[in-house]
Amino acid sequence: MDVSDDDSDIAVAEPVASSSTSSSGKGDNETEHPWPHLKKLFSIKDKNKKNGNFIMQCKLCLPRLVETSAYKNSSSNLRKHVKRIHPSKVKDYDDCIVTGRNKRTSSSSPHCVPNKQTKITDMVSGGAPKCVLQSTVDKLVIDFVSHFKASKALYISRLNPAEIAFLSEYCTVMKPLVRALNILQSETNTHMGWLLPTIYQLEVKLKRMATANKVKVCLPLVQAIQQGIQKRFGEMMQDPELIATSILLPKFKTSWTDNPDIIQRGLDYIKAHLHTMAEEEAEPQRVSSDDDDFFSFKPRKSQAGELDGYLACLSDKMDLLHSFPSIKKLSLKVNTDLPASAACERLFSCAGLLFTAKRARIDCVNFENQLLLKLNSVGKMLEPYHITTWFSL
Repeated sequence: MDVSDDDSDIAVAEPVASSSTSSSGKGDNETEHPWPHLKKLFSIKDKNKKNGNFIMQCKLCLPRLVETSAYKNSSSNLRKHVKRIHPSKVKDYDDCIVTGRNKRTSSSSPHCVPNKQTKITDMVSGGAPKCVLQSTVDKLVIDFVSHFKASKALYISRLNPAEIAFLSEYCTVMKPLVRALNILQSETNTHMGWLLPTIYQLEVKLKRMATANKVKVCLPLVQAIQQGIQKRFGEMMQDPELIATSILLPKFKTSWTDNPDIIQRGLDYIKAHLHTMAEEEAEPQRVSSDDDDFFSFKPRKSQAGELDGYLACLSDKMDLLHSFPSIKKLSLKVNTDLPASAACERLFSCAGLLFTAKRARIDCVNFENQLLLKLNSVGKMLEPYHITTWFSL
């Protein structure tokens, strides 16, 4: 007699009697198969009415009749039997399980409301996999917000028209702000001259939104952004040096604002510094007698003509500066950032020592004054260097 090692398997060496066969057929007719997707591997033999377990007959063991007991809510014993007796058929068993799971998912009614909240992973075809790609989750979220394709699968209501209008206006308002932040935080355009043109263009776009009635619900958001820009950059937008930095970049020149007073302020700054630079260059070359010095008219190249020629050129490439040496020198002076962040790191280091837990509610003005006083005291220890010289180290 060939007997299986599993306690839950009952092996029968000899053919069963006709009465047993008839009872088996009767059991198949009366008892429904608990796992229809496993019919090609197991047939139901009987059901234990006491504990509700099923007696399954393995078709892979034929012509031997091998019966296996399986719990009513788990078919793990069936898989153990296949894995131990028929290891080459384990893949077929797993495929049957996956097929059955997919059929249950596809055959479930889309109109019935589930007892618990449906997860996004349940919406993926083929059931709820153990691993879901981030791109899949992002697509489902975007479809839900924009196209409502996921609302039916999630069994939740769509966004109402008021919410849709708010999201549309919010995206319209935030789009220029996001683009401005991307420009200022970029690692490619690090010149100081990019600051004011970006701020001015952002203000123009926000003002156009507010006056053209493009936004209604998000109008307070537009006003809040405008107030924040004025509070943070209001003084900088009137600074002649910052205005000059933008004019000295060939990409912007004088086309980034329509305010003539702003442009004139920057041009005056540039002309004054070009005049000073020309005098510094001409001073070492002036070798003459006292009479010649008395009648010295400081002959030099027309700096105003060089500035006019620079502004008249249509090119917006940085190579344009090579044609105007004085303009290039001044542009490098005002647009070049510090090569190191050591001074900034020192500032934040001292600020961290001041901003302790006991000073969490300190006023901004007091905090700034204490920081400057602390740095001034450090600067006195570094005499004869001034505090600004210490920062530039």
